[in-house]
Amino acid sequence: MNGHSGIRLSCLANPARENLLWYAPNAMTQIPQQQAFPAVTKVKLKGKETGDMAVIGMIGHSYAYMGLMKTETGNLLVLYSGTVTQKEYEGEAKEIREVACPYEKDTVYLKVEVFRNKTYRFFWSADGIRYTSIGGANPLRRATWTGAKLCLWSSNKNNVISEGYGEYDFIHIEDRSNCETGL
Repeated sequence: MNGHSGIRLSCLANPARENLLWYAPNAMTQIPQQQAFPAVTKVKLKGKETGDMAVIGMIGHSYAYMGLMKTETGNLLVLYSGTVTQKEYEGEAKEIREVACPYEKDTVYLKVEVFRNKTYRFFWSADGIRYTSIGGANPLRRATWTGAKLCLWSSNKNNVISEGYGEYDFIHIEDRSNCETGL
């Protein structure tokens, strides 16, 4: 053991198709047990290749994720949104990068806040105390066989084989059933 007590997810390539979250064979998911909640994780990106990333997200027929990505010039905080365009068999999806901004460190706190009005928003923090929102409100949509799912995912967005990984120290999910809006 390396002494790390959290979760380590490898930055995998997807050998079968484009490396989108909807196709991810290695996303770690949880179906939420509350209607409204914040989920916070602390992750360190140990990226080896350009495109390595470690994220938190919500998976459904309309989905989004936010996290750290390694580029040729340093790390970026990124926000992607995706839409499932074909739900049958293996399905089809498309994704777009909504936000990308430089981030000098390799460790970040990532938060997704889900609200009773069936929207969610992403936030980030360098210190785990002061959070900054990134992007706008996203619609919460169910998936093909289940409701929307909270996820942690590490991959290589460029679909390159990598030895990189995301080290997630923890994931905390709180019950906030009284959260009314996505302010």
